[in-house]
Amino acid sequence: MAEKWYLGFENNHESKIRTSELRERINKIIRQHSLNKYITDIKIEQGAQKNYYFFLEIESEKWGEIPNDIVNSQILNHLIFKKKFNDIFSYEKIQNMIEKDYKYRLPYSPDPRIFYDDPFDLSNQNINISSGGDTKTYQNLLYWLSSVGAGNWESFKKTCQILELNEPKQILRRLKILGHLEIYDHGKKWSINPTTLVEIDENKYIICGQQNLNLLLLLKRLKSSNKIKNFEIIKQPHDNAYPYVGIELDDLKILIKSIQDDLKIKIHYGNFSNRIAEFLPTIEEWKSNLENLKVIVTSKYKWKKFQDDIFVDSLSPQETGMYQMINKLGYPQTVFYYSSTDCFYQGDWYGLRFLSLYYAREKCLANYYVKTSCLAIPKQQRWPEIYERALILASGKLPTHQNSLLFYKNIKPHLAKQLADKLEINLEEINN
Repeated sequence: MAEKWYLGFENNHESKIRTSELRERINKIIRQHSLNKYITDIKIEQGAQKNYYFFLEIESEKWGEIPNDIVNSQILNHLIFKKKFNDIFSYEKIQNMIEKDYKYRLPYSPDPRIFYDDPFDLSNQNINISSGGDTKTYQNLLYWLSSVGAGNWESFKKTCQILELNEPKQILRRLKILGHLEIYDHGKKWSINPTTLVEIDENKYIICGQQNLNLLLLLKRLKSSNKIKNFEIIKQPHDNAYPYVGIELDDLKILIKSIQDDLKIKIHYGNFSNRIAEFLPTIEEWKSNLENLKVIVTSKYKWKKFQDDIFVDSLSPQETGMYQMINKLGYPQTVFYYSSTDCFYQGDWYGLRFLSLYYAREKCLANYYVKTSCLAIPKQQRWPEIYERALILASGKLPTHQNSLLFYKNIKPHLAKQLADKLEINLEEINN
């Protein structure tokens, strides 16, 4: 017996396709590829204006399995289906939001720029758990990202799935704070950073950004020929990210020339941890530079407020803090609400949580161990991404976890103080 289910899409205002035109275009595509037996209806959101949802009714032998004829036709690669939801839907799930009578439509206008699988949302993620795979798998991931150069969130998730890596949101975050890539366009796109030698101590460097196997083989040859003093690859804590790739040498110019001559790669270099820290904003400035979601119609969402380390049901936001806004399809997005200006901000999950603690006047702490050059931060006060990256690039290693603390290594005293001052954190030096 055939199963009936729905694929969901969004038509945004940029495409300017009216619903009647949309129906005509899709029907034409379906007829051209003789897919009428599989795509049996088109459902469009009631009150559709510039932004609206629409759904293809699919009939298949198995629930949620796209028939091969549809896959082989490649019609889902058409621009009209560009904004596809990850989930599949039953009729019951969408019946309250689709047109019942084309002659009468209820007014409804979705808020712009809200997307559905939020790469920033780490509310259900666990930083202590491995994402699966091992060092080799994470190397393959970075090599693939390096060869492609740039892509979107969906392509990143798909690649993680192929490599059998779980928790792609955490993996993306680790690659960012390790200095390998950047994200933009509200988290929906990524791009690899150029190959960079980051100084962590005198004559000691780590490699960040674009990499491949040939680069590592070259470094091994340079070590064997004594052109560099040392080269090592070390697993990250929990073996859940691209490994630490460290180099010790006497002459940086020899290494740069060898890489550029042999691999035709342009190399960037410098002490980026200190450079980043120097130019980072204060916590107030950072908040003001976050993406402002402008007008949010709060009545169109279900709300949850973050308190006591969990999200709890809430009415529309009144107090400053971190919230989940859940749309009619059940997709959550984490935002920070600032009551003084009635503004909603989007940013990295831990950053918004830290901001929430800051405005709640929670006492944020950090301990600096002078003898070991180690900085300890409570897990529940993890710093915003751009500040944590400055800590990570000081060693090239992700923090270790002990009890309720995160420990960052190779942190110089001035770096710890500079960052703590900008985040208005109470920094305590421990000498024993």
